[in-house]
Order: sequence, then C-alpha cells, then structure tokens
Amino acid sequence: MLLNYTNRVMTAGMPLPTTVAELIEKLTPAALGSVLGVSAQGISNMKQRGAIPPKHWPAVVALAKQDSDLSAFTVEDLVAIHTISDPHRQREFSKPIHQPKRAGAGA
Repeated sequence: MLLNYTNRVMTAGMPLPTTVAELIEKLTPAALGSVLGVSAQGISNMKQRGAIPPKHWPAVVALAKQDSDLSAFTVEDLVAIHTISDPHRQREFSKPIHQPKRAGAGA
C-alpha cells in the first residue's frame, strides 16, 4: 500500500501530499475545519501532531475528492500519508483490529 502511494506521488502530474501537514494545507485548514466541525486550533493540533483521527477520515477523503488534483484520493492514501509521516505507525496500521482468542486461552 505504501509503495503504491509512493509510486503515485512520484508519477502524478501534480504533487500529491506526502504528509498530514501538506494534506491539511492542500485542503486548507478553514475548509477542513468546517467539514469536520473542528476549531482552527483543533486543525492546527492535527497538523502539528501529523495525524488526523480516523473518525474524520471519511470526511477528509470526501473533501479531497472535490479537489481536481486529489480526485482519486482514497482512505488507503490517507493511511499511507500517516505511515510516511511516522514510520512507527506502519506497525500500528498493520495490526489486526480484532484478534481472535486462541484455543484454550483464558481457561
């Protein structure tokens, strides 16, 4: 997934954002705050942390798709941007959401 996004960044006609901060600037903090219902300070905090809470991702992707340069932007691209911004998150995003109990565990 990360390699796919990296290839798209390098071959795109227009530069695609490679960090959360770049994405926020591309979408504009005011527009993003309006769509997410988040204050300017909240958007600034996301930019500084380099992370957008996952609960906002569908709205971020929808806003990005309205931009002609980002019309093919996906949730997978957003995961890639978060991973590029912080390589330690690659492990975080690769963990299964639910881990089934092993047979005999907890008995």
